[in-house]
Amino acid sequence: MDVLFETRLPLPEGHTAVVRLERALRGDTRLVDTIVDLDLQSFVEATSPRAVAEVALHHGRVFVLTIDGDPVGTALCLRDWVAADECVLASVSLLPGWRGRGLGVRFVQWVVEALAAEQVRAVMLHVSPTDRRALAMYQDAGFDAVEGPADAPVVVLRRPLSSAAGAA
Repeated sequence: MDVLFETRLPLPEGHTAVVRLERALRGDTRLVDTIVDLDLQSFVEATSPRAVAEVALHHGRVFVLTIDGDPVGTALCLRDWVAADECVLASVSLLPGWRGRGLGVRFVQWVVEALAAEQVRAVMLHVSPTDRRALAMYQDAGFDAVEGPADAPVVVLRRPLSSAAGAA
């Protein structure tokens, strides 16, 4: 994996953790189990089955958030079929023990910055309208709702990027 970003995170226990954003190498299927495991620990029902993880590793971008070397989050991104300079953030997972510290917002912002560096012009994602915590996190990370039917089963969020200036 390529380390894209590294910082230190002070923890309440007095320990300072090393936080890294890493990009999986294309086709590195050794990460499939990690992606699926983090997904199962992060959500009530699986959102990233093995086939989706393998597709993302071969045809998209997979980002892994590690803390002191241990994976705690993943983000799976695929290019948009209609607009090749846009991508879909298909899945973001963050272990429950790391939520509520602002780490999810930073993780998404770091992923967006990495995508902007690859000339992606916009990122879209879908969220359940009942998942208020996720909606708030993505809005804090700079995403805005795209207009759609009021009774839609998902809320579509979009964030335009500036590849020259990066994101966030």
